[in-house]
Amino acid sequence: MKMQVVAVSFIFLMTGFANARDAQVQLKEDILLQVQDAAAKHFMVEASSVEVNLGDRRLVIPQCSQAMAVTFPFDDRSTSKIVCLEPKWTGYVQIKLQREQPAFLFQRELPKGYVLTRGDVIRRLAGTIDDDGTRVVSISDVLNKPLLKDVTSGTVLVYEQFADESDRDETAAPIASAAGWIAKTTITRGARLSAQQFDWQLIPGRVPTDTIPKNADLAIFEANRHIMPGETLRRSVIQLAPAVRKGDQIKVIVQRGVLTVATTLIALEDGNVADNILVVNQESGRELRAIVTDVGTLELL
Repeated sequence: MKMQVVAVSFIFLMTGFANARDAQVQLKEDILLQVQDAAAKHFMVEASSVEVNLGDRRLVIPQCSQAMAVTFPFDDRSTSKIVCLEPKWTGYVQIKLQREQPAFLFQRELPKGYVLTRGDVIRRLAGTIDDDGTRVVSISDVLNKPLLKDVTSGTVLVYEQFADESDRDETAAPIASAAGWIAKTTITRGARLSAQQFDWQLIPGRVPTDTIPKNADLAIFEANRHIMPGETLRRSVIQLAPAVRKGDQIKVIVQRGVLTVATTLIALEDGNVADNILVVNQESGRELRAIVTDVGTLELL
């Protein structure tokens, strides 16, 4: 079952209290500014050009006592992930980037000294900020030139990232090589991924164009076929996985007065973040309802 990413994966509740409405307005404003700021830095756009979809009045967002982390886990330029650590919850917020222009972007993470080839680059719409230099307007200007520093997937090409071909440092990185996740063990079809199953290594020779970037959250994916040791992890061999699977045994902490009790719940159905699913208490056999708050994490209702 593929994870269905929705605009915002929070609990929808209705409230008639004016103070609650005011608190929600302020919280949504804070989240909007945080997402805009994070997206501006990640996609190199003006913060004002990032449209954040938080307009649904029925949407009630839980309070967060700490600074929230904002990331962009999917390669769609339209989904942000918000993580609160206290209390722990995760949500997905839809964004839209305005005023983008065609640009050349790196398709994968590349090391300093790497000599650029045409297959390393893709042309897409990108943001309007060029803080690191002047954008490359013709790819032929930088082909076969070495990088002066490491670059990440999705970074816009600028002339200042490249040295002259004659200045290439042969010890920095081999020609026609890049880094990627290499499987250390056999991963069966349907198994959830984890960083412990892979090593981040340089890939000699021809590199697939759909390799998974180093900063990807592997735990949100599962294999759609067997992945063998030594194989490079690619988008074509994975798919989004449910945050909780039917049959998963998950430990939760329950507060009962002054007592804190740890218990194990067994999921009776698949669930994505913010889904309300049926679980059973392993000890008592009692069926309960729980909210999926993160990958492998539940909170009893």
